[in-house]
Amino acid sequence: MEFYVVIDTNVLVSALLTQNKSSATVRVLNYLEKGIIVPMYNEDILKEYSEVLHRARFNIDETRIQDLLAAIKSRGVDCERISSNVILPDPDDIIFYEVSLSRDDSYLVTGNLRHFPKNGKIVSPADLVQIISLTICPKDVLCGPSGPGYGAWNEDDYSNSFGIIVERIREQVALSEAANMSIEEINEEIRLARQERRKRQAK
Repeated sequence: MEFYVVIDTNVLVSALLTQNKSSATVRVLNYLEKGIIVPMYNEDILKEYSEVLHRARFNIDETRIQDLLAAIKSRGVDCERISSNVILPDPDDIIFYEVSLSRDDSYLVTGNLRHFPKNGKIVSPADLVQIISLTICPKDVLCGPSGPGYGAWNEDDYSNSFGIIVERIREQVALSEAANMSIEEINEEIRLARQERRKRQAK
């Protein structure tokens, strides 16, 4: 079974920065690597991923960023935005919400639940892991360490380019001050990236 998911930028960045390989954000990427999650995106979402991952504080190599974005595109679906009348605290979040509206069965996974409408489509990484685990695991129990999408990439994952790309980024980040940044710090970097984008657009 496949789950169509819009991945908020803070979830993607958190998964790459954390050294806790059993965290919910890492498990989201692990599901993506295994083909259980199909990422939904449009060009604006990919541009934001790129802008934020290029932040100097993260210190991620250009080639690895481009490889990651190409891997997300190859595994995902390019979706149209469905216009809504929803007003969000951060207007830049609307892209992610409106792309999620292009499929009735999709989810938007975010580390900022309070910034989005309260409905069944908007979930935290931990919520999404539980939804998937309850669906794909036998007897409706959460997957343990041997279950799908759990923990670190195993040896078999290295036959897959997405797993290699993610692991190499995580190894690079581990040597920098960005390792294990909090969600608040990550959101601040996203805020600054969005602020700089608006300034460029205003010129």
